[in-house]
Amino acid sequence: MFTKRFLSAGALLVFVLTTGWSIAKGQVEMSGLRDEGIPVFHYDVVGLASPVDTSLSRANIYVKVAYDELSFVKVDTGYQARYELSIVLFDSHGDQAAGKIIERKVFVKDYDQTNSRTDFDMARASFDLKPAEYRLSIGLMDLETRKTGSRKTKFVLRDFMHKPLAVSDVTLATSVESDSLGIRSYSPEVSDAQQGVRKNLLAYYEIYNHKGSDSVQVEYVVRNAHNEKVSKGRLWKQTPGVRTKAVLDLHSMKLQPGKYLLRLTVRDGHDRDFTEKMFNANWSGLPATISDLELAIDQLRYIATSEEFKALKKAPPEKKLKLFKEFWAKRDPTPGTPENEAMEEHYRRVQYANENFKGFQEGWKTDMGMVYIILGPPDDIERHPFEIDSKPYEIWYYYHINRQFIFVDENGFGEYRLYNPYELWDWQRLQR
Repeated sequence: MFTKRFLSAGALLVFVLTTGWSIAKGQVEMSGLRDEGIPVFHYDVVGLASPVDTSLSRANIYVKVAYDELSFVKVDTGYQARYELSIVLFDSHGDQAAGKIIERKVFVKDYDQTNSRTDFDMARASFDLKPAEYRLSIGLMDLETRKTGSRKTKFVLRDFMHKPLAVSDVTLATSVESDSLGIRSYSPEVSDAQQGVRKNLLAYYEIYNHKGSDSVQVEYVVRNAHNEKVSKGRLWKQTPGVRTKAVLDLHSMKLQPGKYLLRLTVRDGHDRDFTEKMFNANWSGLPATISDLELAIDQLRYIATSEEFKALKKAPPEKKLKLFKEFWAKRDPTPGTPENEAMEEHYRRVQYANENFKGFQEGWKTDMGMVYIILGPPDDIERHPFEIDSKPYEIWYYYHINRQFIFVDENGFGEYRLYNPYELWDWQRLQR
């Protein structure tokens, strides 16, 4: 049982007087953080030449959502989830250039699979458009809960058919089907800032050769997050027609986990073109959001003991991953299953903090990020963003542990600092 109480009325009055705040004048806004039930998804945009109209280029948009982000309901032979995608593209004038609504159904037989973070549904939409810059808006609605998530980005759809030599954007893939005539199909994969790839990884691309050459030279360079070359090579690719489908095996490069940039260049005499692709390589069995082991270890500072943290930080490189896995194995609530729910939840909170509390530093390093990572979402929030003659502040209430935390924006730039850290320290002390 916890014996520590919420701030008393007298203590709160002292707090107000010493900071010069006027709660009586402020408008109180009670609300929680962004709804935890909002579905999170990942996407990729790939440009290539339109196969039906040489004056246009094609934008392939891939959307990937983990089963755990969807709400499944029991049906006769298993469990089913339904969601709707709204994909809209706007031109440089803000006018809608294209759009599509897609309804998807996902069926699984086992209940455990409905909570999987490693099984995904992949949706695709293709648009043939004039080469130009576009703004993309993607919305995902869970048709069971009616909760929605959205993402927006800008991208340039290049012109591939009006120059002597060109190369398409890269599509990440996990498998490619070929026959005697060449590549027939491929299974696309999505990798963004949060989502890494843990399967065999291939880079699919197309070469457009309008010169009639029998072959062109392809050069590839892969750089890590420190801009160091980790792989490079050159090869000659036969180009029997205007459009040649090709694939580069990234898996065979045995890349260490981390963020990478692939640059592909095609050359034929004085003509050349290039494309670049960012991607993450991940470990099997670890959250997809982990792409840097050192950073993942740093993000344990709030929950690891000082001894555990020091051991992880000082461990030689070849032993860090083993110790990291051992750290989480001790905290796995369901040993023997493929997933470690404690680890997944911790790094989900880290990701949420980075997305919602980022300011002058990464979100997980902020005071709000720290409290959120340790305790999860508060039961309620009291916001005072526009106080008269006072500084903005928030109060996070955790009723289930009988605690509240006050965050103050001291400088007016949205950097909220924890005013009463002793409340957190005392709670942590009682957990030991």
